[in-house]
Amino acid sequence: MMMFRQRRPTADKQRRFRPAHYSGLCDVPFILTKGLIRLSNTQTPSIFVLACNRNTLIRALRLALVVGTLLLLINQGDLLWRGEMPNLLKMVLTYCVPFGVSVWTSVAKDREVQRHPS
Repeated sequence: MMMFRQRRPTADKQRRFRPAHYSGLCDVPFILTKGLIRLSNTQTPSIFVLACNRNTLIRALRLALVVGTLLLLINQGDLLWRGEMPNLLKMVLTYCVPFGVSVWTSVAKDREVQRHPS
């Protein structure tokens, strides 16, 4: 059985866009193929690139740990106090909601700053 190697895209077909605050955590190349994805340095980066910023993720994790723990104690504290195990899905969602809100707020702020630099 013969294996074929895939050819790598040439330099003119592969473009990388990195904003000034890019952390390198989500290293996603935007490959220009048949005009499907076009990015120039004047466009604002995608929501995905902004959301994968290292500072955004660290800030969101810290906030989710603090707020999620407080919400967990408020909502499931009586079960925990009695020694019972709360529903695992509810516990996970209690931490996911503040994380998602924090990431979305940071992305919205970054996009607003890029649209209207001062």
